[in-house]
Amino acid sequence: MQPQQTNDIEKVSVAICTYNGKNYILEQLNSIANQTVKPDEIVICDDCSKDDTIYIIKQFVSNTNIRVRLNTNDYNIGYTLNFQKCLGLCLGNLIFMSDQDDIWYPKKIENVISIFANNPHLIGVTHDGRLVDEEGQWSGRTKNRQIRDGYGSNVNCITGALSCIRSKSLEFILPIPEDINGHDIWMNYIFELLPDFWSFSDLLLQDLRRHSHNTSDWVVNSFNPISRIDVIKDQFISQVAPSYTDRLSMNKEMIKRLNSFIVDYIYIPNDILIEINAALRNENKALHMRQALADNPSKLARVFYALKIFVFGGYKYFNGYFSFIRDLLR
Repeated sequence: MQPQQTNDIEKVSVAICTYNGKNYILEQLNSIANQTVKPDEIVICDDCSKDDTIYIIKQFVSNTNIRVRLNTNDYNIGYTLNFQKCLGLCLGNLIFMSDQDDIWYPKKIENVISIFANNPHLIGVTHDGRLVDEEGQWSGRTKNRQIRDGYGSNVNCITGALSCIRSKSLEFILPIPEDINGHDIWMNYIFELLPDFWSFSDLLLQDLRRHSHNTSDWVVNSFNPISRIDVIKDQFISQVAPSYTDRLSMNKEMIKRLNSFIVDYIYIPNDILIEINAALRNENKALHMRQALADNPSKLARVFYALKIFVFGGYKYFNGYFSFIRDLLR
């Protein structure tokens, strides 16, 4: 793929979604304000906090020279839609996505801008971060290392809070398809198919705070060292998906956007585009087959569908042999 070059003067937005974040939001805002390269704006969307989050943000605004745009929702819309709203309000060329309770290192923005400057074709960058507890104590593990130890590679594992995107990509990314729980899940799906446009860096540029209120309980967020065995155990004890509505929604939208909404600075050769479309349509077929399996009350019929998916090669769109075995045992 040969993407077009861009010479945009980088203006930086930080997108933060808040909800009952009084315990940590000030520390995070201060870490953003103390960057060696200041953001041009901080855009905050609050999803009806019931604590002092808004008061703390307003106190911060009164003591900073950085432009802060605070938006409060009229009713609770949930994490994913709130992030979609926040991203859509950002005016910068580069948009850093931020959780309300992390801690940025002083050169985070400077380092990420440098990566984009040296790779002007990129749409997004994901860096590494230390996993810390509620008090900010480091567990000794980093997000990228946990992903690599558990899955063999951290490539195509986009963590929103560790990522920055070019604003032009929002033409393609937004709106987030219905039934998706997490903006970074959607971005992972997109850029697993378009890997040339996303960079994964091992630079440690912030702390990721893990506590009882985090939205994700993914095994790689554990403070304990993990291995491939831990990932398999986690998959084994997790409930078999009763529905593939979310995957089907992403698949449908990806096919549509690839063929209708390709942003002007992304060039995908026609032969590559044909390959991607073929893979998406095969995935769509596998998803429908597995949904039919999940919906069928007959054990014998489910075994038949599992064998059919296996012969088709459809389990490569899931967890391979592991998913096949789980379907046989449903």
